[in-house]
Amino acid sequence: MDELLSSITEHANKLLGTDGCNLRLRKGNELILSYGTKNTINLMVKKRLKIGESLAGTIAKTKKLLIVEDLRDEKRYIKKHSEAAKNFGFVSFFGVPMLIEDELIGVICVYTKKPKRFIETEIELLSSFADQAAIAVRNAKILKKFKKQIE
Repeated sequence: MDELLSSITEHANKLLGTDGCNLRLRKGNELILSYGTKNTINLMVKKRLKIGESLAGTIAKTKKLLIVEDLRDEKRYIKKHSEAAKNFGFVSFFGVPMLIEDELIGVICVYTKKPKRFIETEIELLSSFADQAAIAVRNAKILKKFKKQIE
């Protein structure tokens, strides 16, 4: 699973040419920080978010993408995350839900160090990528459960 999550964050980051990416998986009513590129894993100082809390939690609650061109003015960002983003120099944010039908698997978030207006093709690309990542994560969980049963 670690290899899969690492691959997802690295590929999402490269697809959009962003400066960092992290991924949170849903566990009950929370999002658990699962993986991130080197420069974002430490950005998320709060490892667990309640659904609805901060930016990733907002995406999880609404099950809709969220773009913030300037994080410095964003009120939904919790203070710890806002301070960490400022320290790392991140300015813009784009996050998408990882969904299978209407089931939330997790959230993928990318960051840039310069203000960025994400265009429609980038939005479609990350949204489609997140859908495929959700399937891969679900299949990896099923495989892990199956392996435990046969051992």
